[in-house]
Amino acid sequence: VPVSREIPVGPWRMLSTIAERHIAGESIKELMDDYNLSRSEILGAIAWHKNKSKAAKKGWRTRRAGEKATREWLY
Repeated sequence: VPVSREIPVGPWRMLSTIAERHIAGESIKELMDDYNLSRSEILGAIAWHKNKSKAAKKGWRTRRAGEKATREWLY
């Protein structure tokens, strides 16, 4: 039975949600059905999640990104 849950907005957040649901024990087949994605796309989301930092997974803005934006704004 597919879980009727709204997919959070934003592609990186969707990738994290897919990977976290898989880590929590959902099968790839269930995720394929819920998100209407292929097996390779689900596996890609899981691989992306493994390689990302904690900040990227949670969608935090890092200090480095903030400094760059500030510099561009000043000039």
